[in-house]
Parts: sequence; C-alpha cells; structure tokens
Amino acid sequence: MKRLLSLAAALCLISALAVPAAAANTADTRLTAVTQTVKNTLGLDTTAYNDFSGELSENQLAPMWHLTWKGDVGVLNVTATEAGKVLSLYRYDAAENSGGDTGPAFPAHNSDQAKAAALAFLGRVLDSSLETVQLNHDTWKTDVDIGTSEYYFSGNILLHGLPAPLTCSIAVRASDLAIINFNREDISSSYLGGVPSSTPSGAGDEGTALLSLPSLRLEYVRGDQENSAVLRYLPNAMDDYYVDAQTGEMVNLSELRSKFDDGDRLAGGSGNAEMAKSEADGGFTDAEQTGISKLKGVLASDALSKKVTALNELGLSKYTLVHTSYFVGEADDTGVVPVTAQLTYARQSGDDVWRRFVTVDARTGQLQSVHTWTPELDDKDIRLDADDCQSKAEAFLNKYYGDQAKTCALYEKPTGSVLNSDHPEEWEFQYARQENGYFFEEDGFNVSVDATDGSISAYHQSWDDQITFDSPDGIVSADAALDTYVSGFSIILSYQAVPQALDLAPINVRPMLKEMGASYFYALKLGYVLSSDTQIEGIDAKSGKPVVNTVEPGASITYDDLDGSWVKAPAETLASYGVGWTGGSLQPDKVLNQRDLVALLVSTQGVQYDPEDDKNADQLYSRAYRMGILTPDQRSDNSTVIRGALVKYLLDWAGYGEVAGLDGIFRCDYQDQASIPSEYYGYAALAQGLGLVKGDGAGNFSADHTATRAEAAAILYNFLVR
Repeated sequence: MKRLLSLAAALCLISALAVPAAAANTADTRLTAVTQTVKNTLGLDTTAYNDFSGELSENQLAPMWHLTWKGDVGVLNVTATEAGKVLSLYRYDAAENSGGDTGPAFPAHNSDQAKAAALAFLGRVLDSSLETVQLNHDTWKTDVDIGTSEYYFSGNILLHGLPAPLTCSIAVRASDLAIINFNREDISSSYLGGVPSSTPSGAGDEGTALLSLPSLRLEYVRGDQENSAVLRYLPNAMDDYYVDAQTGEMVNLSELRSKFDDGDRLAGGSGNAEMAKSEADGGFTDAEQTGISKLKGVLASDALSKKVTALNELGLSKYTLVHTSYFVGEADDTGVVPVTAQLTYARQSGDDVWRRFVTVDARTGQLQSVHTWTPELDDKDIRLDADDCQSKAEAFLNKYYGDQAKTCALYEKPTGSVLNSDHPEEWEFQYARQENGYFFEEDGFNVSVDATDGSISAYHQSWDDQITFDSPDGIVSADAALDTYVSGFSIILSYQAVPQALDLAPINVRPMLKEMGASYFYALKLGYVLSSDTQIEGIDAKSGKPVVNTVEPGASITYDDLDGSWVKAPAETLASYGVGWTGGSLQPDKVLNQRDLVALLVSTQGVQYDPEDDKNADQLYSRAYRMGILTPDQRSDNSTVIRGALVKYLLDWAGYGEVAGLDGIFRCDYQDQASIPSEYYGYAALAQGLGLVKGDGAGNFSADHTATRAEAAAILYNFLVR
C-alpha cells in the first residue's frame, strides 16, 4: 500500500509538468459534466444543500474531481474521475447525529439487509463490464451488537472475475441503510497501461511448476499453557514470485519491489528525525521529574548518566546528555513500582545531529535498551564491515550478559532476496536462546553496531526464566510437516501489481516521472501465483497438524427448550445479537437470580457467560462493576430478583436511574399503582411509558413478585425494540 500511495502522490504532482489533455474544455464545463454523471450514478437528490463546490486535482494520468455539497442538513463529499467514476464518498447528516443517548437498542436493520444495500451501491459505482466485488468472509457480522449504528464491509475488486490488487470499503448506516462512507482503489490512478487480457496464452502453464514452494524450520514457540514452549515447524520467509501468463517467464516480485522501494527509503530520513525529536521531547515536565526523583531509590539523571557512560561500548564519550525522562510503571506482585529512565544523548557533526536514546532501570542504572537516530551518511564514513561489527556485538554480550549469552546463538532466518546497501550505517544481529538444540526466538538479544565507530547503536533483551520447554521426543519428520504445509496451497490465475522499468512507460509519461525521481512504475500483469485460503502459522511438531491463525468468534447462543414457549421469538432475536446465556438452555420458568440477570446484561457488551458455571463468576461480576450494573457490596449471586428490582437494574444500566429517582413527577396506570413501593414507582412509570412492562394478566405491575428468566429476556427485548 505504501508503494501505491507513494506513486499516486508522485503522479498528482505531474500536473506542473504538462498541459492536461482535457484542457480544451473549460473547467466549468468539465465540472458540469462530472457532477451530472455522479448524480445520475448515485441517484442523488441534492436540493436540500445550499452550497456546492468542485475542486480539481489535475495530472496526466487521472484527473480527480472533489465534489462537496454543504448545508444545514449536513455534508456530502464525493471524489470521482473525469469520466464521473465514483472513487470515494463521505456523508454526514445532521439529523442523524442530533439525538441524545437513550441507551442501547436493536438496529433498525440487520446485517444481511445492510450487506444487500452495500452490494446494490457497489453495483452502481463499479464498472460492470470489468469489475465485480468479493466481500470478505462475513466480516460484517463479527462486530455486530445491539449498539450497532453502522455496518462496515471490506472486500476485493475483481477484474474480469480474477483476483486483483484493488480493495474497497463501505459503511452502511443501520437506521436507514444509507451509504455514509465508501473508498476504493482505482486502476487509473495507480497503474499505467490499463488492464491486460484475462485470457492466458498457455505459455505460462509449464512455468507454474517452477513456482518456489515454502520451506520450514523447527523452533520452540510459546504454547497454549502458561510458561510453556512447544516445538513447531514454522514457514520461512520467501520471495514472491509469479509466472507471467503470456510469456511463461517466472518473475521475482520481491527483487523488483526492492528496487522500486529504494527511493521511498532514502526520501524518508526527515520523518525519522521528527520521530526521534518527538521521543526526545516526551515524558514528564521538570517539576514532575523532580517529584519522581524523590521516590525511594530512584537515581538523579547525572548519577544514571555516570553509570551509562561507564559502558564504553555505547560510545557515549562523544555525546552530551540533553534530556532525561522518567516513567513510572504499574506495581508488581510485591508492591514495588518500577521506574525507568530514558536518557537522550546528542552530538553535532557538521550540519548533522546524531541522537542516542538509552533506557535504564531508574534505581539501579541497569541497561534495558538502546536505539539511535543517525543522519544519512556518505560511504567514506563507513569503517567497519559485517565481521568487525559481529565481533563487537558478541564481545559486548559476553562481557555483560555472559550466563545468558552462552545459551544463545546467532539467529538468521531465511528471508529470500535481501537487497541491502553495500555500505550499511549499522549492522544488526539477533542472538536467540537455544534449548535442546532448537531456537526459541522470543528470548534473546538484539544488538546493532555502528559501522562508523563500532559502538553499540541499538540493544534490546527479552528473557523469561520461568518458561519450560517440551521434550523433542516423538516429533514428526520435516518432510511430513512440509507435505502437510504445502497441501494448503494452490496455484491461481490473478492480476499482479508489477514494477516496470520506466523505459517501458508511454513516451509522454517518461519525462514527467523521471522529473519526480522515479525509475520504476507499477503496471498490472496477468500471472500464476501460489495462494492459500487459510493463514497457516505452522505445523505442530508432535501432532503434525496445521496451526491455523483464526479469530475466535463470540460464544454461540442457542436454546433447546423454547418450543411452544411464549418467549421463543424475543429470546431467539436476542441470541442472534449475542445477547443471552450460554449453556444450551434458557430455562424460561426458572426463578431469576442476580447472577442470571448480571450475565444477561453483560452479554449486551458482546461477552457471554453461563451463569451456572461457577468458575467464571468473579470475572462476570468484574465486568458488571465496570459497566455500572452494580457495585461490589451489592453482589449476591443467588439472591432472588423481584420484578421491581429487575426493571430497576435494567433502567439503571441504561442510564435512566437518575430520572427514575425523582419524586412526584411520575404517574402510571397499572391496576396496582397505588401499592407500588416508592423505590420502584418511577421505574414502573418509565417501564410503562417505554413499553417494557404491560402488566400481568390483571394489569398489575407486581413489583414484589418473583421474576423468571423468561421475563428478564422479554423485558430486555422490549427495551431494545422501543
């Protein structure tokens, strides 16, 4: 994405270098045409807006119009091409955002209706002769809850029915299914040369056999059990290849992208400087630092600096301490509050400033991390090669971390083609812990050495003394693991974003891109690639089964005891939004206790519990306290809940408690209104007004009657559909 955005930004600047082809038409004529096309495409009625403007971003490849309608009713922004193709939309309606918070409620429309609205909109704005959309695996349902005001969708735009590097996103308002946000990537602003034919020549068929297959390495990773590590076959990084569907040539995309990215990397230096400056200026004020320095055992900055500069390997003799920041952490199990200090050192070299940031334990001065910002250097400044720097890194680790360092080894993962500079400003080394002859990457050291003077320019350590390592006995073979892993891949035909040498660009484009400092641009190519429908993290070394990266859905709520029950429809509607109880049965006639009610209300936040499962009770109540349902001193898990208390709990949770407590302003029409206890009267009146409780068979509120689980579900349902 960064590459495409960088190219798009460069192309937007080309307007200064050439006269647009569309310049023969006047700006107002062009704006008239594009506005009419957009209005027709979107079916817009813009009579309620009293202000309109159109701004043009001109470039040789794809002029863009930014149309804005404004008024008391809100704002509508649309970005479109010269031909009126809609690329983005943002809509703000004042009326939809003027209401106050009256508690959660069911959305007026469900996710399936919103999906249909999204697809209908996409059908209008996509080029039907070329483009179709594939929404991503029901993602619109994963974050839906009773408070949903907007449904979000994302997907991929297919070209001629084939995968392509084009994405889109869309948001649908739940209240009326209006499209309030839309963005898409477009061919014209990102790729030169248009869309190639979707019909392969056949030359690429044999070449698909050349596609590089993944390789695996065997390492320890943290297991499912706390403080345990297990062996897993992990995939090595590899270059991206594709086989050109027209020529049969196998192309290394990683190498091409690296060449293309060189310019982006070199242009980013000033951004790093600003980031470093921001870090150096962070932390506490002088007054706050003075207060922190009074904490028992915390050393002043000069004392810490003395300890740090004594570490000669950090090369700080050439630097000056310019800033110290103290940071207070959370107390550990023993009550000790950790305090760290970041010391910022700087040195001037000509017009350049070098900065080195050293983080230490503020009480002991123990080194925790180092990082450095270095200005761009000339080759003549580089004095040390990789071997020299590695020797210095290992000498540093052996001197200060000998016991741990001797259990580590240089860790180098296969990374495909790495097109590094011949003269890097620093060399980076990772030393990972080894147990039973296998690496455990999570523990170890990261050390970088400044290639100009051999000082330690970056350092970080991670170590867990409590972890235990599973025995390597009984693991599956590497060949078996690889066979299982590779079986998850297939070869597909798709469009690829491929960097192309600038010499292949259209003649009228070349000089403009060269003026921007570009040597490559992106084009679409049809080709064969390896693809997998699942994200396989690796192969478990003991079972030989794939370890798949999945997002665990919320607990499914289903009931097996609602046939013929009066509460079946409302309970199942709640369950479709993840609201209710897990465990498989609703038990509609069961007397409602406090834990039942708390679990029901907590589930409105997307976290489900079985109230009859004692092991999660503390966690359940902890969430309830944070939601304001009750306080710790009110906890009484198995106490019976009466109807008046049920309504009070619900309305307090929904934010009506303060109003319900006002005296003398309410009136209700229940048959037993004269006998409703004063503590529940305001709640009863609100419940009647909101349609939550219609009364029992005799029209009574029955505040003192014991509530059931069915009644709790029904009253919550009535509140959410009010």
